[in-house]
Amino acid sequence: MWIVTPKGRRQRKTVYGKTRPEVHDKWLRLHEHARRGPMVPVSPRLRDFLERWLEETVRPTLSPATTSNYEMFSRLYIVPDLGDRKLDKLMVRDVQVWVNTLRVRCQCCFQGKDAARPEPQCCAVGACCHEAASDWTVHQAWRVLRGALTQAMREELVFRNVAALARAGTHAAVEEDAGVDRRRGAAVPHVGARGW
Repeated sequence: MWIVTPKGRRQRKTVYGKTRPEVHDKWLRLHEHARRGPMVPVSPRLRDFLERWLEETVRPTLSPATTSNYEMFSRLYIVPDLGDRKLDKLMVRDVQVWVNTLRVRCQCCFQGKDAARPEPQCCAVGACCHEAASDWTVHQAWRVLRGALTQAMREELVFRNVAALARAGTHAAVEEDAGVDRRRGAAVPHVGARGW
């Protein structure tokens, strides 16, 4: 099938599959995307797009401190989990699973923070500290991903922002997980709406 690229060139695009119905379904989806407008023949990986986005869009337009924060959230939270995915293959479910995982996974273990200390204290010695990302951190990482995918939409690399469709909550929201502190994994007493 012939598609039109964002640069206005015609290019042939082929679909493959194991069965004839699978190929037909892919062809119909491709035809639908081509009907909407220009298509990118090869979608970049999220890690490559984030690197380019940070350099070409974020650095020239935002303050150095904001740029540094965006780079940190990309490096520590987004790229390790989602960086190898192609932009056009990234789904809402992928982003939702990523957000949910950030909320419960020990970042000390995952990022190797304790192993990098001169004298390991917790995770590196087999005593996990269960230091999950805070609600604020999860929300900020999600905002960075959402901003990057918004730029990908502007560049017509994707047709929808899957991060905007995922639920990340707000960092101000107070969650009561049946009396369990997510970061410590320990039971905590129930606190009412007024804090007593």
